[in-house]
Amino acid sequence: MVITLPMACQRHLTAQEATNSTQIKVKPPRQDSILSFDSMITDIMEDSKGNLWFGSYGNGICVYDGKTYSYYTAQHGLPSERFHEEVSRRVPMGDLIRSIQEDANGDIIIHSAEEIFKFNRNTITVLDRPAEHTSIATIKNPRRWKVELNKLWFQAENNNGAYTYANGRLQHRTLPPEYLSGGGSAFQYATYALLKDRKNNIWLGTAEAGIMKFDGQTFTCINANKTKGTVRSIFEDNNGRIWISNVLQGLNYYEKGQLVNFTKEIGYYTLSEVRNNGTLDGDKYLDGIQTIEQDEKGNMWFGSYSEGLWRYDGKNLTHFTTANGLPSNTVKTIYKINTGELIFGIGLESSGIYRFDGEGFVRM
Repeated sequence: MVITLPMACQRHLTAQEATNSTQIKVKPPRQDSILSFDSMITDIMEDSKGNLWFGSYGNGICVYDGKTYSYYTAQHGLPSERFHEEVSRRVPMGDLIRSIQEDANGDIIIHSAEEIFKFNRNTITVLDRPAEHTSIATIKNPRRWKVELNKLWFQAENNNGAYTYANGRLQHRTLPPEYLSGGGSAFQYATYALLKDRKNNIWLGTAEAGIMKFDGQTFTCINANKTKGTVRSIFEDNNGRIWISNVLQGLNYYEKGQLVNFTKEIGYYTLSEVRNNGTLDGDKYLDGIQTIEQDEKGNMWFGSYSEGLWRYDGKNLTHFTTANGLPSNTVKTIYKINTGELIFGIGLESSGIYRFDGEGFVRM
């Protein structure tokens, strides 16, 4: 890729950097004593130094070191060449953050709607993306898949397959030809959710092509004969059960080789059923899940885009909404910090980080 930088931001690049990256100087961040976004929190990550990182859908990233919240946006150097309409306003694509990860070297790798880049607070290294395929017909020689423990995995939300990263190199891996029989656009095979489980299987939740499991040698579509839906979250609980949110098709889990629709198992409805049948109890549904996590007591938590938050203790399902104390019905991300406590990214146009104190949600 080519980015024209102001002269003040340019520097001499090594041969390796010139081939695989572009560097941008980061401007000093805006700092505050509180976390305050006016857009949804999309990701949370605690790094090896104990810093908390927050990604947003319109306000870039924020880093909390235990004392100060430091905010970085496109104005501070986050790479962005285009704009996006977000909540009735135009925002740089670089301020739309999809995920934040830390690699084995302690480097922070950020995936925005515009780029994937390494961020160290002084410079941003934009990683060159391999050539992408907009049509299945152009995928002739897909890169060989293998499970590599030192690699980070990133969603390819607008393209077939996924990205992997390690040691400064970004690679695009497309699904094998036998899974591309639908033809047409590569978008339906794009990944919206990823998981590397404890047995080192790679799970990919796609836009329209189903739920893929890769065991290091073979791909399996575990819902090949079912309505596919869009997968938004995949999570492994303490017992090795794989939880999968299949939007409009309910919440599922995979255990002992079987895919079970948990929503229907407990007698609840999917959103598609509620929308298509006005006689169903609209309060008795479980769907639209965007994020899944498990607390230290073994309770499962499920957050949604617009329908609030659920807690499941193995027997009972509790639904939290604004009607019973939830600050907002949008819970895009739940994260377990190193102490074992869960923190919740709650809110859409005005969002914050909350803890659950056993009775209600308290802002950090």
